[in-house]
Amino acid sequence: MHAAMETCAGTHVARRKHNEDAFLVDRDSGLVIVADGVGGHQAGEVASGITCEVIASSLTSGADLSEAIRNSNKAVMTAVTDGRGREGMASTVVAALFDGADYRIDWVGDSRAYLWDGQLHLLTRDHSYVAAQLELGKITLEQARNHPRKNVIVQAIGLQSEENLRVDTCSGRLAAGETLLLCSDGLNDVLDSAQIAKILASGKTPQQRCDSLIEETVQAGGRDNVTVALVRAGDEIDSVGLQPAKVWTYDPATDEHLGLPEVVGVEITQPNVRRVTPKSRHSTQMMPVAQVEAMRQLAVKADRRERRNRTLWIVLLATVVTAVALGAAYVTLA
Repeated sequence: MHAAMETCAGTHVARRKHNEDAFLVDRDSGLVIVADGVGGHQAGEVASGITCEVIASSLTSGADLSEAIRNSNKAVMTAVTDGRGREGMASTVVAALFDGADYRIDWVGDSRAYLWDGQLHLLTRDHSYVAAQLELGKITLEQARNHPRKNVIVQAIGLQSEENLRVDTCSGRLAAGETLLLCSDGLNDVLDSAQIAKILASGKTPQQRCDSLIEETVQAGGRDNVTVALVRAGDEIDSVGLQPAKVWTYDPATDEHLGLPEVVGVEITQPNVRRVTPKSRHSTQMMPVAQVEAMRQLAVKADRRERRNRTLWIVLLATVVTAVALGAAYVTLA
């Protein structure tokens, strides 16, 4: 990691009896991880801990970040067989690997990465039922934040076979003053974009901003464990920033979210979910990956029908207008 990079992290149990989140910050290797475990006492924290440990050790052994995450998936499943933890334990993860100011982010589940450069950019797309609905234009962002199914995820470390595990990735380069934020969903489930942006825009040090994000989440009544990691590029960084792909952007100047899909309809289905051993009364649930794909296909067909019907109405309207015009011309000539 570049010497001018400032890194910090923190976690809080919030209103839980124990903390199932885990984080790792290793400046020497340039690795930053946030993992959010599920599975109940002596299980969720085991899964998130294994996830962090195996990703770090795999990178040391020469694996790339995606392979390291896949190795953690195998390790969590093996741990259950070996009696470490228990059946049903799992973890989400978001990990950033730095090479100087360049970074790569890989993730599984709904732990997130944001970029702050005066605007707040969401870099990771949640592997969740609600994110799929949002992407399809079936719900608004505000509806997504308060959705009764926002705890339904479709990917998690330890609950997917090797062939079904989806590890997504993005990459970029931090310019001077820019900040990368990694967090568990305990943060963004409570603080909205405006609240997160306000804290990141403050003149506080990175550690103070990290602490403020956690403290405000807890004070706002956050029930879930909350974990935050920040990486800020110092002002002496002379690299030219390289922007990663973004899911959406929040502009504090206009209080608007940019890049969100147009809302074109209502939810097309209700998910069949499998309950994961809870860490709260709002426990994480798993939705089969196949159902997500089926949902996408249904949405595509629905959109095609909508476009076809719209075209037919346009043709019909044009025909009626033409007929009226011809009739009027005929009357005039007569």
